[in-house]
Amino acid sequence: MNFLDNSLLTVLLTLAATFLGLSIVVQVVQELYKYLRSSKGRAYQIALQDFLGSLAQELLRPGILPDVRVRGPMQLKRVRSKGMILPFKKEELASALERTAPAWIQRTLKQLNLEVDFQTGKPLSQSVSWEEYLKELGKVEQGTTGYWNAVEIAEFLREWEYTWHQESVDDNPEIKRIGTIKTKNSEVDAKQLLLAFRKRFLPFVENATENFSQLENNFEYTYGRANRRLTFIIALLIAFIFKFPINTLYQNAQETDPAAAIKLAETTMEIYNRQAEMPDSLIKENLELAKEIMTNTLEEQSNGKGIEYYSDWSSIPRLFSGDFTFLLYIFYCGITAIFLTFGAPFWNDIASALLRLQKGTTSAKKPASTEENNG
Repeated sequence: MNFLDNSLLTVLLTLAATFLGLSIVVQVVQELYKYLRSSKGRAYQIALQDFLGSLAQELLRPGILPDVRVRGPMQLKRVRSKGMILPFKKEELASALERTAPAWIQRTLKQLNLEVDFQTGKPLSQSVSWEEYLKELGKVEQGTTGYWNAVEIAEFLREWEYTWHQESVDDNPEIKRIGTIKTKNSEVDAKQLLLAFRKRFLPFVENATENFSQLENNFEYTYGRANRRLTFIIALLIAFIFKFPINTLYQNAQETDPAAAIKLAETTMEIYNRQAEMPDSLIKENLELAKEIMTNTLEEQSNGKGIEYYSDWSSIPRLFSGDFTFLLYIFYCGITAIFLTFGAPFWNDIASALLRLQKGTTSAKKPASTEENNG
């Protein structure tokens, strides 16, 4: 006795082929929706907000990162510095976070990086550009933008063997300016100074780079969860609009003969292979495949009972008759949607295995039938 009898095998093959075809349609619609909505960029912004907290609001503020933003698919012209942010590399994230720091912090960081490059790995006397920077820092007056950041930088340098003497403005002795900053040591290790500066003034950047792998994991989880949710919603809408509740699909699968089941499976598997070899950018061709699948599936399912209202939309109110008819219909459509969330690759493997069994069962019965006719 065979593990699966022919009628049950035919039903399972028909259902697997139907789910495969509908899964491809869901996948195409989902990719089109994600392209139009820039879902990847949105998911990354959510992951950034979860990872960075309130700092992400500053990072995502328009004007902070105009050079790393890209236009959305429906954005024809960048009138303002808006756009989607694609996933950063570790170095790109560190650079982006540094831009959120106050102006004097950014300027000091840039100058220290230059000093590190000048010294080429060994302590040397400070460069002319570093001396010019200290003079500019000393000119910052009380009450101007960035004054208190300049004070913090001067205090930091004093901890690293620099002398600092505040001075009064000539025309107003009550107003202070940073004043004179000089080094006590003829040789300054810019690399060590840079490391200490980043730890003091940019700890959030150091923390973000150290835990960058966590951000990547958060993004993968957020994006995957959004995709699963979107897959279910699209599948539910397709099942609801085109009348694919699980009970109807099963009823029609029971009335499908083995030859029709094999043909349906071969057709959907062929389309799946064509779609798998097609680049994601070919949206028009993917939509044509989706249209072909829906046409074949609707024609196949419309031969059964209970599907006679595919072309008769006036029969929709019948779904609302009775106390629980509509809710039951939604429930059955939800089951169909759950099966479709398994994805086209899953159903392609199932349909392939069942198709081999179906062909083996059919070919095994043919000699027996011929022998009986000759007897």
